[in-house]
Amino acid sequence: MSTGTIANPALAQELLDALDALSGLHPGFRPAHAKGLMCSGTFTPSAEAAKLTRAPHVAAPSTPVTVRYSDGTGLPNIPDNDPARSGPRGIAIRFHVGDHAHTDIIAHSTNGFPVRTGKEFVEFVHAVAKFGAGQPEALGAFLAAHPNAKRFVETPKPIPTSFAREAFFAVTSFKFTNAEGISRHGRFRIRPEAGTEYLSNDDAAAKSPNFLFDEIGERLARGPIRLGVFVQMAEPGDEVADASITWPDARKEIPFGTISLTAPADDQVPERRRIIFDPLPRIDGIDSSGDPLTDVRADVYLLSGRRRRAALATDADGRHDIKGKGIAMRDPAKFGAETTASEVAEGIDLSNKVALVTGGSSGLGQETARVLAERRAHVILTARDVPKGEAVAAAIRASTGNEHVEVEELELGSLKDIRAFAQRFLERHAMLHILINNAGVMACPPAKTADGFELQFGSNHLGPFLMTCLLAPALLRAAPGRVVSVSSRGHHMSPVVFDDIQFERRPYDKWLAYGQSKTANVLFAVGLERRLGARGVHANALHPGGIMTELSRHLQQDDWQFLQARTRGMKFKTVEAGAATSVFAATAPELEGRGGLYLEDCRVAAVNDAPDALDGVKSYALDPDNAERLWEVSERSSIVSPRRQCAAGLVGAGGKLLA
Repeated sequence: MSTGTIANPALAQELLDALDALSGLHPGFRPAHAKGLMCSGTFTPSAEAAKLTRAPHVAAPSTPVTVRYSDGTGLPNIPDNDPARSGPRGIAIRFHVGDHAHTDIIAHSTNGFPVRTGKEFVEFVHAVAKFGAGQPEALGAFLAAHPNAKRFVETPKPIPTSFAREAFFAVTSFKFTNAEGISRHGRFRIRPEAGTEYLSNDDAAAKSPNFLFDEIGERLARGPIRLGVFVQMAEPGDEVADASITWPDARKEIPFGTISLTAPADDQVPERRRIIFDPLPRIDGIDSSGDPLTDVRADVYLLSGRRRRAALATDADGRHDIKGKGIAMRDPAKFGAETTASEVAEGIDLSNKVALVTGGSSGLGQETARVLAERRAHVILTARDVPKGEAVAAAIRASTGNEHVEVEELELGSLKDIRAFAQRFLERHAMLHILINNAGVMACPPAKTADGFELQFGSNHLGPFLMTCLLAPALLRAAPGRVVSVSSRGHHMSPVVFDDIQFERRPYDKWLAYGQSKTANVLFAVGLERRLGARGVHANALHPGGIMTELSRHLQQDDWQFLQARTRGMKFKTVEAGAATSVFAATAPELEGRGGLYLEDCRVAAVNDAPDALDGVKSYALDPDNAERLWEVSERSSIVSPRRQCAAGLVGAGGKLLA
């Protein structure tokens, strides 16, 4: 695999999403080992190293290196002395072997790794996230089924007196080949010449939150930090393709060389900020041992590194530059339940972008449309009541000064009406950059759409499904673009009941019907991302929060009592705050290139399958198999030219509408 190629994009994205859900989105930072510092120095090879490998940095008298020390987790502000989360610490060493040529060692302070494969890694991260969300049984079950993970988790991770007094162990092994063509397997180990030294729990608690970072500069001012690089050699029968299995400490070690760190490196210098360390050696004389985890980790490093580079792009005056607009660097971790849509969109320029918001004549849709217009987008809002929609559009034009706000009539309960609307839209607009499927109904009495579908499933899912598919030519022409599905925490009430979606064999329940329609919204985002994500159109779903809008017009007193009991006194949001996650999903640079996610309170939500969960997303709503099954059902129901329009890219030859 060549540099810059992601071998398994789907698995890499799944793992990156899991890491984001665990620690949150932090633009410009790595999703793991986010808090770090860099030092510069020189590597000098040992005489024994040349007998092990023909790699160029072993043949040269010395090689410049950049070393990055880091705390654990994806939290940029993790305290260095946090006993539960700051470890294992990491080290990444870049050997600059020539112009635009390098090889890396990546290691951490606990010997071994919890899992063997990328899929197991995803499962492990999800289990850890559930543990943090108050569901310890999930992690307990995983550890019971994976004894090596249990060993890794239970291994003590003491806090060192200095990064320079910590030992590190490479995660995976490598195949070393020398000039004679003889190959052997081994794992890198890094040890300080001064020896390891650790703090007691009490002494660590007395330290400042950044003591490791503060200390390293003072230490380097007194003299170089010297690190020994060793290779622990495998013996016949040792497992070389499973990172979760450690080898006995009695195995022979070969001295590989010495690193002398002489100065802190300014990690704000552009070339260092752009460094993407690589778990694959990609150099003659050192190769992967075939460990499946090596490729997965390389994919995630590259995928997250590209995202980090985009977030860290800066213009001449040092401001965060998103798409060349010079937007000040922002911290989305500060966004929350009370953040407003205007605050989320602050500084974002949507000039020359076309945005379509369904249900834009009231409530969340109206506020969403207003904020997009405020950011200079050309906004088309849809409404069943056109005069009402025109009044809203006029108010938005007056309040924002943006004359490019239009109204289109649309009834999502009629497939015929949807087709007519899509035809009109495509005739007037060549491109569509943002599509927000906001319109919907909630907990209504038994009713059917014009086409005979259960009203909530038909209006909340099948209508938006068909419309999105029909508008795909405009979305693809505008790529990169975004499709946003406004779901709800109501999806917790029911998965999609594939055996009886239309309530033909069970009594109608308005809340179960609402719940399955909201689950369908999430699954649609997962399915659409699978089809269009690689072509630059990304789809996400979200929970806006509890808001008093016209959506609740069908609710009776007993319905409110039911909701209050279920949500245990959940605090309602304002409309301005309720629209924030929709605007975040549609515009946030932090979500660039990402899809198939479920968002709440302007952040990626974690999976939460607890029966009484008040937040998070149910695993059944993100299940790719469920998404595919729903896609097939939806194609048949909405008669969307199966295998031509949707599954095969949603458009026909020349980008013309297939209908």
